[in-house]
Amino acid sequence: MSIQLPNVINNITTSQIVTQSGQACVPANLLDQNFSALANPINPVIPVTGSISLSTANSGNIYELNAPSANATITLPTPTNGYNNIFVGNNSSSYTYTFTTPSGIIQYGGYTGTSASIVVNGGVGKQYYLASDGTNYFVFETSNSYIIPRNTVVFTSSGTWTVPQGVTKILVSGCGGGAAGTVATYNSSTSYFGGTGGGAGNVTIKQSISVIPGHTLSITIGGAGTSGNAGGITSLVDSTTSTTLLNLSGGSTNYSFGLTSGQAYGGWGGPGESSAFGIGGLSGNTGNGGNALGWGSGGGGGGGINGSYAGGNGAPGILIIEW
Repeated sequence: MSIQLPNVINNITTSQIVTQSGQACVPANLLDQNFSALANPINPVIPVTGSISLSTANSGNIYELNAPSANATITLPTPTNGYNNIFVGNNSSSYTYTFTTPSGIIQYGGYTGTSASIVVNGGVGKQYYLASDGTNYFVFETSNSYIIPRNTVVFTSSGTWTVPQGVTKILVSGCGGGAAGTVATYNSSTSYFGGTGGGAGNVTIKQSISVIPGHTLSITIGGAGTSGNAGGITSLVDSTTSTTLLNLSGGSTNYSFGLTSGQAYGGWGGPGESSAFGIGGLSGNTGNGGNALGWGSGGGGGGGINGSYAGGNGAPGILIIEW
């Protein structure tokens, strides 16, 4: 699955100047030479002070979240592939907004994947990048000082992407798949050994990579480790020249070791390792290890007090391309 995010702005710091034409005035020293922020008009920032309902016509808009007078809700439209917004906090105090969707779910930084609503914190220093793949919404928290390129595509499954004309550099973020936790070892007459937690996949954040316009890039997303196995490799390859541009190894097993003990205590499984995109699975002294949440994190080790419980599954990788 990939999410195409067209016509996203280049810079949305709260101190930017926006002219009546919607043209952003950005200090030259903030711009990467491959990002043409001044070449494309953008939508002006829209202040928000309470609950609002958005439609598909609002895609690409930038909203400034101010402290609401009461609990505020931002109602999103039915998920549409390519829909995107940016929300910027602009207050010295902390406050909350609730995002809701009429269908599908909202995944917040990979941590929440079963809810049709999320709560975010506002205030200075908070910025959220929201996008849809046509079924669900994805929300990523960024920095107010970060210059966002005009376009982004998110891959949560393997696919291909053609480098647009005029683009010679991209920013890539992502991770390999997380490893699974291992099974506990149980022997009722001797000792109990908790399973080991799985390791997180290798991570990169906004790595600059040179590309050639018109070339096809092949994206492979590392699979989640299962049944005690390591996570898969996430890679980016220029298929036109057969050149590997990025290789993110999957997480390995035995990230954290469980406790071992005699009959009196019972073995606790080790927790899975968290990644920049997800949370590692939990563990205990009985029952199966917890599955990892989000992307790239490791599964928890199985408990060993009453049996040989299985480890939890790792989380798959992810790859984000910005240009």
